[in-house]
Amino acid sequence: MTKLLVLSDSHGARDAIKRILNKEQNNVDAVIFLGDGLRDLEQALAFFPHLRVYSVAGNCDYGALEPLDGLAGFDQTVVSIHTVTCTV
Repeated sequence: MTKLLVLSDSHGARDAIKRILNKEQNNVDAVIFLGDGLRDLEQALAFFPHLRVYSVAGNCDYGALEPLDGLAGFDQTVVSIHTVTCTV
């Protein structure tokens, strides 16, 4: 069975992402990041280059090159990940 670590909305808490990845790096097959802190994720991943990561941009990830949605396949399961944009 595939084990996924799903994270999102770090909003500048790079150290929190780093602590979580450090704790879980040997327990997961992949990381899915749902946006709003892509820079935090990118900086933390410098310490964990072996992790398989899928990410999408959130509404606070201005100028990000990541898409707003995507598909990732695991075993016999396909996961659709996307960002919901809200207008206020």
